[in-house]
Amino acid sequence: MTITVTKTDVARSQIDTAIELWFGDRDPVSVHTLACAGLDVMNALGTPLGELAMRYDPSRFKEGMFKDWLLVITEIRNFFKHADRNPEGTLDFKPSTNKYLLADCVDTFRRVSGGQTAVMQAYWAYFVVHNPRYFSPVGTKPIPVEFSELSKEQFLEGFLSEFGQSASSEE
Repeated sequence: MTITVTKTDVARSQIDTAIELWFGDRDPVSVHTLACAGLDVMNALGTPLGELAMRYDPSRFKEGMFKDWLLVITEIRNFFKHADRNPEGTLDFKPSTNKYLLADCVDTFRRVSGGQTAVMQAYWAYFVVHNPRYFSPVGTKPIPVEFSELSKEQFLEGFLSEFGQSASSEE
């Protein structure tokens, strides 16, 4: 069997899988690796359109902070990706960085492709609900108050049940 995929299809699959693993509290290294791969694809597609991922866009950072940011995120990505660099090395990885990486994935995918999957919409809704100091809920589906008290897995299930039909494969 052979399947034909576009670069956007590849990124969609990688990002959705990373989000599903994250909601299920599954392997944070795999979440990070898949999210980085999907984000790299969307950033490559978005660059000619002027739509850079946050992790690659110095204009989104305070002066002088972008290099520090890039050093940290690149260290994690490269450690996971390149076994030939310092093969006996170790890394102190904070899985909590994944929530910001996934937010960048979802935002970049939306800006570059013009849509989001239901799983991406669920992630963005969860992220906004749990990080109200960073984001306005504008453009986010109104989430029932009781959703904020659900576990991550319950949130995904509830969101897809409540909004899955209206959150079509891509809007």
